[in-house]
Amino acid sequence: MAKKKDVLNIAIDFDGTCVSHEYPKVGKDIGAVPVLKELVNLGHKLILFTMRDGQELRDAVEWFKQNDIKLYGVQYNPTQQHWTKSNKCYANLYIDDAALGCPLIYEDGVDRPYVDWKRVREMIIEGKKEKTLEDMQMEKFDKYDWAHFHDVILEVSNKQLSQEQLEKAFRLLPEDIKEDAYRWGLSDTPVRDNIYVHYKELNKSINNFDKLLNNERN
Repeated sequence: MAKKKDVLNIAIDFDGTCVSHEYPKVGKDIGAVPVLKELVNLGHKLILFTMRDGQELRDAVEWFKQNDIKLYGVQYNPTQQHWTKSNKCYANLYIDDAALGCPLIYEDGVDRPYVDWKRVREMIIEGKKEKTLEDMQMEKFDKYDWAHFHDVILEVSNKQLSQEQLEKAFRLLPEDIKEDAYRWGLSDTPVRDNIYVHYKELNKSINNFDKLLNNERN
């Protein structure tokens, strides 16, 4: 069971999120059931938050009952009436196939994508972050690329850095240098020279490479 401070109020859309898009009918399960049950078992509170109304809304609520998934609220958080008159459902987290950044599955022959519950589980329960474009580009570097980068940093700062610190240092580089590194690799001589010059100047101005790493941009 999750600790009380870790409990989340999670507002969940229905069509395209819990089931496939077949409105006004209830669509097929898309992998939501086991993850929703796990969230409830961990103590999180689920709130159905959907455009459905009338019989269509009752059908959605019935889907949760049939799948033995406990709902904390339907269309609003039961506690919010005590502190707001807003119609928006209060939640710590919203899962909706139309939400920006929600992981989706695009299936051949299906008009509209639907929520990827495997990735949702990784994000909420396992705490894994979604990969950024920069993450994916950095994955192209092999151990030799990082070894060359380490040599440059060592020459500039006289410090041995861990892999995590090297990745932090790379993320702090100007975008033009990073773009060249993605294209030519970290072992490319002009790329290495540009990295050296950049960090030589920075290290001189702050006189502390550890301070540079601790000031990583968010």
